[in-house]
Amino acid sequence: PLGFPKSAPNLVLFVVLIINSMKNKLHYLGYTFIIFIFGIINTNAQICDAGPDRTLECINNGVTVNLDDLLADAGKNDTNSNSSKVFSRRWVLKSAPLSPRGPRRIPPVENGDKVDFPNTGAGPEEYYVFEYTVSDDGCTDTSEITICVLGDEAASFNESSLYICEDETVTNKDELFNASPLNEIRDFFGYWEDADNNELTESSFPLGEGAYTYFDSSGNINDVLVYEIPCSNKDINLSFANAQNTNDGVNDYFEVDVMIQTINSTGSFKLRDGKLFFQYNVAAFGEYVNANDRIEVTQPDGYIAGQSSDSDPSKKNYYEFKTYDNTNNGSVNRVSWGFSGYFTLTSNNVNETPKKLCHLKIKYVDATKLPLFTYESNGIYDDQFREYSTIYPFNNGSISNDSFDSNGATLSDNDFEILTNISLFPNPTKNTLYTKGDISKIKTIHIYSITGKHVMTIKNSFEEINISRLETSIYFVKLNTENTSKTFKIIKK
Repeated sequence: PLGFPKSAPNLVLFVVLIINSMKNKLHYLGYTFIIFIFGIINTNAQICDAGPDRTLECINNGVTVNLDDLLADAGKNDTNSNSSKVFSRRWVLKSAPLSPRGPRRIPPVENGDKVDFPNTGAGPEEYYVFEYTVSDDGCTDTSEITICVLGDEAASFNESSLYICEDETVTNKDELFNASPLNEIRDFFGYWEDADNNELTESSFPLGEGAYTYFDSSGNINDVLVYEIPCSNKDINLSFANAQNTNDGVNDYFEVDVMIQTINSTGSFKLRDGKLFFQYNVAAFGEYVNANDRIEVTQPDGYIAGQSSDSDPSKKNYYEFKTYDNTNNGSVNRVSWGFSGYFTLTSNNVNETPKKLCHLKIKYVDATKLPLFTYESNGIYDDQFREYSTIYPFNNGSISNDSFDSNGATLSDNDFEILTNISLFPNPTKNTLYTKGDISKIKTIHIYSITGKHVMTIKNSFEEINISRLETSIYFVKLNTENTSKTFKIIKK
């Protein structure tokens, strides 16, 4: 009832009153009454308490949980009896256990939404560390919550396929690993066997058609079925186009289109499936861009990977879009993207005209650094595309003659200057916005409403932008150069 020790002032007041009461007992009851009244007044004060750093009891492998509920069930909820005013609880994944594809990946967490912990097969428990924050308008508190996830009792089994031309071979173990996502494999410390249970060594390569099995150190199993299929007579070239730096008002991004075409007068074909490997500058994007949710691969309308079925326009022809960090040779700056297709195309979709295959968007950790974004195009990282075939099983046609051109992903130094050195002021503003920095490279400025509606275009006089005709609201101002753009969020008073 005295209200202490909820705040330092209360504690000081209590000590002073006790001292005074020792000097004059007659004053004690009066001071106690004052403390009692002050405590009653202070009971409505908001207190944020995320609790101490702690590790929760282990949960089962591959489950979906609500983190707020998990914390409450542990009997260690975030706040005390005055927590009814807390309106914001936030979870941020700080670290995850390392897998063969880099850190385990789980979707971003917002306000205690359900979280899908990955199925990681048999093996020791693994630990995920979250930063847990509770807050309201007047207080914030943070703690570190470690969640233990048990391994499965039974070892996992997964199977994948690798297609090679009839005159080609599998050259090393990494090529076998590349054929699988390795989601339920714990490590690279195990061993490979062929169909006759002979362990594969370096001298076992090259390999031809057959079944090959990997056992990790926890007994999880991954089969790779290698098929020799006829080679396609098509030559293809993969390139980049429309590279630019962008900004959404908060974060900086590198964006680029992946382009595909046939070359050397080899005609056209229907694309069946494929996989690409990319390398990037860790200084610009950080390690493991997929595990850290820094890469987004999309297939908009007009892109081959976003193409609809010829027989049913409501259905997409391509599916199983998969992005993985690729850690061969200890790499932390390689990422792969792959896809598969249905047999629904009646016309060829790859020819000698470069066409957009997919769109890449990667978030910077340091936008002043060059992206150095390139195709990984040597040895086991090429020959990853197939064309449709009219010969059963209709997936024949491994394309062994592919080439890669990474020049289209190069940005000039000017692009970085315009991205990092331009600013708008004042913000908020009533009638006029001013640009600060080198605006000589700006081509156009577009302004969008908070709903995304385009409301204004400026084609010249970029030093001073008159927005007096716009209604009071929040707007996004997009500055465009030849190869890059930057977006600012402004408030029109």
